[in-house]
Amino acid sequence: MADIERLTITLPSDMAAAIKGAVNGGDYASTSEVVRDALRDWKMKRALQLQELAALKAVDRKRSGSQARDIAPHVEPVTDTSRPPADPGSARIAPPD
Repeated sequence: MADIERLTITLPSDMAAAIKGAVNGGDYASTSEVVRDALRDWKMKRALQLQELAALKAVDRKRSGSQARDIAPHVEPVTDTSRPPADPGSARIAPPD
């Protein structure tokens, strides 16, 4: 098995209850399994978002005569109000291979 690192996290009570419910309901063997599964899903979702952004940038460059420019004003940001914003100094998880 890969190297394991223990983390302590703080969650809103509704998220903690959802995790405990998944374990108590028999869907997962442990709370760690729930979190690992959620992280795998997040990594895949993030990789797809990055691919879509790259495709949009490629289309934008093609339309603008191969002149690279930022398309951020044309892309609506994704917001998740169920959690606080990420710490800009925090590490990023690499997309799956």
